[in-house]
Amino acid sequence: MADPAVYCLDTSSLLAAWNELYPIDHFPTLWENVATLVAAERAIAPIEVRHEIQRMDDGLFNWLKLNKTMFVPVDEAVQVHQRNILAKFPRLVDARKAHYSADPWVVALAIEQNALVVTDERPTNKPLRPNIPDVCLDNDFNRPCLTFLELLRRENWVYK
Repeated sequence: MADPAVYCLDTSSLLAAWNELYPIDHFPTLWENVATLVAAERAIAPIEVRHEIQRMDDGLFNWLKLNKTMFVPVDEAVQVHQRNILAKFPRLVDARKAHYSADPWVVALAIEQNALVVTDERPTNKPLRPNIPDVCLDNDFNRPCLTFLELLRRENWVYK
């Protein structure tokens, strides 16, 4: 049997799930399941995702504080992947917000941890305005990329 998947979550997928698609007041069991993935080291994110969410959403940030083991410290290997990503896709990061963007770190961590990228961004197919899926689809990085809903389906989580 294959090892269970590890998911590297982007800010967009967490925010969309928390605020729009599966708010905790209506889907508490889903968030318990996500916490179980975190505890099993199957849901991860770079610390930059935490920083982005801290600036944007108090409710989700408070939940993440309870699940802080999700955040993987950046090491040299992840930094190398991040530099390679930005060398090929410099516009993945908006120059005005460069030190807050988690996008290249999400893909870099997913590469290093052999994880599936979870993002609710869509590919732009425009090299001058790439999103995470554009990087994932690139032959040099080649990471599977799915939405939060696709994560639920892969895990076979059903809510009635």
